Amino acid sequence: MPIFEHKWLQWALWPLSLLYGGVMAVRNTAYDRGWLPSYSVDALVISIGNLSVGGTGKTPVTQFLSETLSRAGYRVGILSRGYGRQSRGSVLVSRGDGPLCSPLESGDEPYWLALRTRHVPVLVDEDRVRGATTLIREHSVQIILLDDGFQHRRLRRDFDLVLFDPQQYRRAPFLLPAGYFREPLRSLRRAHWLGNTGNELPSRAKRHFHGRVFRIQFEPVSVWEPLNQTRHSTDILKKARVIAVAGIAQPQRFFTMLERLEANILKKSAFRDHYKYTKTDWQTLQHQIRDFRADAIVTTAKDWMRLESLIQPDEGTVWVLDIGVQIEAEVVKTFVEEVRKRLA
Repeated sequence: MPIFEHKWLQWALWPLSLLYGGVMAVRNTAYDRGWLPSYSVDALVISIGNLSVGGTGKTPVTQFLSETLSRAGYRVGILSRGYGRQSRGSVLVSRGDGPLCSPLESGDEPYWLALRTRHVPVLVDEDRVRGATTLIREHSVQIILLDDGFQHRRLRRDFDLVLFDPQQYRRAPFLLPAGYFREPLRSLRRAHWLGNTGNELPSRAKRHFHGRVFRIQFEPVSVWEPLNQTRHSTDILKKARVIAVAGIAQPQRFFTMLERLEANILKKSAFRDHYKYTKTDWQTLQHQIRDFRADAIVTTAKDWMRLESLIQPDEGTVWVLDIGVQIEAEVVKTFVEEVRKRLA
């Protein structure tokens, strides 16, 4: 169980959540009233973000939108701060044809985007006004997708798309550190689109949000075997004896997905989000494959990026479960039309 979901701990941390909420309220008021400056750039800026910490699928949605808008004929760039990277300043992760640096230099999510997108430059910069200016000047982009940008107020945006997980809210509806949330629900008033990644929205969320609500689903689409560059249908997981490994914000979602695919999970290994695997971790997993007589280790695409440098081609079988984004076609069409109107 995540730390946020221990009820006794939630109440113990409640005073700190009040303090955190006060700081966020002052900060947001300062931007709303112009006491803190924000800057526009000569491109359409679309933020993909959330109210909570991790696990709502911002990065796959950023990839989906980059592909959608590129197909519509626009020059798109992706901008991120590069959370967890071991570098500073502006780093070009991709010109649109694959990674130019390692995950350590870029951060996990930008590297993943560089792997999965084509014809879309990916840049990381902790100063996102500077990063946006660089994408416009050096790559002539018309649209900038700001990955994990809702709390970033210094760069003005034309659209704020917020992903919301109702399950997170019901389990721990408090602000950090007592709950999952970086901002209160009233901050949804700043958003234009709300992507619901779960079931029914809480009534309080409906009360504060006045834009367009749509459903987003994340479904497994294939299984990739990176050590021999082979792709399989998800049927390969049915009855397969596997060790499940996940170092993401909500690993239980990954495990549940494997169970729905009828994988025979012999052991679940959950690590913290953005966990940096060591050679010892990989050796432990190899021992587990032998001890459990498993067919393979199954992990996420983000985890594979952090495991890849530790593994030799003959050191075992690794399967990566690829996840696809599903959004109703009419919603996507409407979104592209709104973008087109803004750029006309």
